Amino acid sequence: MVDGTMEDNQSGAKKKVTRVLIITIDTNCINAKQEIKELNQLEEFAEKGQVQIVKTDVLDTEFIKYEGKKGEKSKVKAAEIPEDIGIGVLD
Repeated sequence: MVDGTMEDNQSGAKKKVTRVLIITIDTNCINAKQEIKELNQLEEFAEKGQVQIVKTDVLDTEFIKYEGKKGEKSKVKAAEIPEDIGIGVLD
């Protein structure tokens, strides 16, 4: 979480704000076997509400080519992670 202050646009008053950092992961960070200690730590932060982990919008598509036990474990874990809505483009 990040604490800071923000100025109200109408009154000009400053108010305290707390934001949760959003971290977007891709296929190589799914950590299905829980063997990457840095990603394990990141997941602990997420469980405590200190960060939010989201997946890229193409992560599930990339797992289509994964087969066998490894693929299934990764697909199950990926299904539990919310998807990043990405950026919007107005034309």
